[in-house]
Amino acid sequence: MNKRISLLFLCLCSDLCLYSQQSVAADCTEADGNSVNIAADCQSLSITGDSPNVTIDSGVTVNSTGVTAVTTAGSSNASITNNGTISATTNRAFRTSGSDVNELIPSMIDNLLNNKKIINDNGALISSADTDPKILITKSDGSYLYITTDLATILYRQKNIGYDKAFYIVDNRQSLHFKQLFDSIKYFDFNNFYHEHIAYGTLNDSEGNPFKTRDGGTKPLSELFEETYDFIKNINKSLDKSSILQLTNSVLTYSDLITNRKTDYKFDLEKFTNVNGKTGVYIQYSQVRAKKLLENVSNENIKFTKLIANDIDRKLLSKLYLFCYFLEQSYLLNEPHHLANYLYEISNLFNQFYENEKLSEITNTNHLSSKLFITKLFLTTSNNVMSCLGITPVNKM
Repeated sequence: MNKRISLLFLCLCSDLCLYSQQSVAADCTEADGNSVNIAADCQSLSITGDSPNVTIDSGVTVNSTGVTAVTTAGSSNASITNNGTISATTNRAFRTSGSDVNELIPSMIDNLLNNKKIINDNGALISSADTDPKILITKSDGSYLYITTDLATILYRQKNIGYDKAFYIVDNRQSLHFKQLFDSIKYFDFNNFYHEHIAYGTLNDSEGNPFKTRDGGTKPLSELFEETYDFIKNINKSLDKSSILQLTNSVLTYSDLITNRKTDYKFDLEKFTNVNGKTGVYIQYSQVRAKKLLENVSNENIKFTKLIANDIDRKLLSKLYLFCYFLEQSYLLNEPHHLANYLYEISNLFNQFYENEKLSEITNTNHLSSKLFITKLFLTTSNNVMSCLGITPVNKM
């Protein structure tokens, strides 16, 4: 089962590393042969009708988390002006109808043959680039390959959408395909834009074997979600359904993101729900602990004026101030495990901070205000990191 990747949940670092979740509509306005402006963040833009003219406004994101972000399968002669961002967690952010791309292939092949970029090899067409292995463009019977339609899609995007960067989020077993695709784009002189394959590993069972259903098929994420939900429900029967759902998402998301995305990993339900391990349950427990601490201490009249900190306090503060660094690492390298591991580290340091001194026993106002300040800073940072990773903080455990 392919590892779920949440790279596209990463936030961009703002001036003070403060973040807010934007509300996203379920679907964009369907453009049916009209001039339409997409002015708000949304999902699943479906373009239909004859000659629709669609503009995605600046700052707007069409962001799909499970389906194709933009499809023109029901339209002809669609025109799209993209001033915003189109992204998806599937391997297709933009899907045209089959005829849209296939109609470009014959002329593309003719041009490549005329420019001697591809040659005939026993009926098959291969790239004339000096590569090992040779890059096959069409089969000997004339049928198309994934690379054929992917190359035609590049031409379609250039003409109808416009882009300067393209990210293909597909598991690492497709690495050769994307290397050949990117090499071909350059060799065929299609463009000099930036293309990157963001490869990731696969999710295996506790024995290290690919996840399978009882009948031998690929195990769907929904089934794994149900198993995790039932497991958590049996551990803590007092939790409400909403909290269990949030914890289930936390376990699945965090266990996926804490691992280097290029690495295959074993999914062990008992291990990933351990409240004392590097798990989604542990990071949730830590932020709930901080919330309860602030609720239990009456601080309406306590003003923070002077920082009083011991060594444990300083370690936590020093790590909290590195939020932007780890966020930038994850963003630049397309590797969310840096941010996920940072979340564990600050949670672990907060628990040391919590156990070191009892706030109820502190009588000095400056000392208490310092503790409350650090606790609030941890809670804010923890929740911001969770938001970036696509994890919703729970209110109780």
